[in-house]
Amino acid sequence: MNALWRELETYRSDLTATATGWGLSTHDAEDVASEAMLRTAVQPDMDLSRLRQAVFAALRRCLLDRVEWSAQEIRAVQRSWRADPTGDGPVEREVVGRQYVGTLIDRARLTGQEEQVVRLVVAGHRHTEVAGRLGVTAKASQRSLDRARSKLRKALAVEHAATA
Repeated sequence: MNALWRELETYRSDLTATATGWGLSTHDAEDVASEAMLRTAVQPDMDLSRLRQAVFAALRRCLLDRVEWSAQEIRAVQRSWRADPTGDGPVEREVVGRQYVGTLIDRARLTGQEEQVVRLVVAGHRHTEVAGRLGVTAKASQRSLDRARSKLRKALAVEHAATA
């Protein structure tokens, strides 16, 4: 069993990188990689010669489970959103807020990278995760965020002046 775990550990970084490529944060990618390793380790009579295939197949299943879980979560949010007849619940405010951010991003004419940085920051990702997901340095990500903030401030000022 120890030989199996030692061999599985050699795949951890590849598994994490693959899961990150699916759009997961580093923390979530590490969790999914660990789950895939565990699912592989508990298979009876695991042959070390097919370990790589087995662990990546388990990773795909874990990622698909995660996608299905997300879809179920979205459906639950949609059901709860329809359940509030006043239209002023926290879910509605969240949806309206996201739509407003999207409209503001369109008006500010952000570049693709600036838009991605803003959306990831608004979604609650830490700055280092944003840089990792976009494949840029933390400094480049910070500069994109600074430029986006400046453009968003200008767009807000124009919008405010138009409504005043």
